[in-house]
Amino acid sequence: MRIRIVFYVKEKKEREFELAGGRMTIGRGTDCNLVVNDPMVSSRHLTIFQEDGNLYVQDENSVNGTFLNGEPLSTMTLLHNKGEVSFCNYKIVVHMEGDGGEAESRPVEELGGNKTMMITRGELDAARSSKLPFSRKQMIIGGVAGVLLLILLVLVLLPSGGTEKKGPAPMRAGMLNTYFLKLDQEVRTRIDDKKNLEQAQAYYNLGKEKLKMVKVNHDALFTGLLYFYRAKGSIMEIDPKPPLWDELNPQIAQTEQQLKKKLKELFQQAWLAETDKDKEAATRIYETIQAMVPDETSLIYRTAAFRMAKLK
Repeated sequence: MRIRIVFYVKEKKEREFELAGGRMTIGRGTDCNLVVNDPMVSSRHLTIFQEDGNLYVQDENSVNGTFLNGEPLSTMTLLHNKGEVSFCNYKIVVHMEGDGGEAESRPVEELGGNKTMMITRGELDAARSSKLPFSRKQMIIGGVAGVLLLILLVLVLLPSGGTEKKGPAPMRAGMLNTYFLKLDQEVRTRIDDKKNLEQAQAYYNLGKEKLKMVKVNHDALFTGLLYFYRAKGSIMEIDPKPPLWDELNPQIAQTEQQLKKKLKELFQQAWLAETDKDKEAATRIYETIQAMVPDETSLIYRTAAFRMAKLK
């Protein structure tokens, strides 16, 4: 049986693959068979695989979840012909056909103009092992020429052995150019670090202010956490790390813990309300959950929406 995987981005056909080896892992990590460069996608998001002559799909404990024909996945689930697997802004349609020859993945340009980066593991390995822009012989010749040029420069800069000259040798123009280029780079690096640190401090202060509104705003914990994440991202490349770094990490951990605890309590209350057949109370709780995490693409928001739809 030939199995074609057709990949869509926001309902637009993007690429087409044949399931090779009976298994395809999809995610943001470079060890996946299909790499999707999107921060909403987990490192290993989902797997499509064959087992005992059947085709299955399984969510790999992703953050934002995987859905089959609109239903959230919790365990490995049987896939049928033209089944629709969706995650984040992406959709996969599975086509099961009779025996046939191998199909090649057609390039993005033939199937759609969306610029979301996706690449198969084979393409990624090929790119990594591709030849350098220069041949090995050219690189050796260039290296030797560079060494000879360096030796010549040292000989030129050394004082002459003939007539003894008093005082230091004059600094040459090339040395001055190198010095000022290096100085310019150092100054610009310090300016960039300063801007990034100021931006991080501003995000951190906004996050702290947002946390003060937890009792009046449902989304205060979630929004505060986003500000802390942005602050951390702003100083990620600064080395050595500023003191703010040591404040941010425990603050992020504490806020995440508070948000997870609150959401867990609300989902438990909603489930008890559903068990008691109190649809109105359960709906109110799910609406509160959505207000706490207003990201409509998140698994939390979509799960609450799914449960409310079931209550109608």
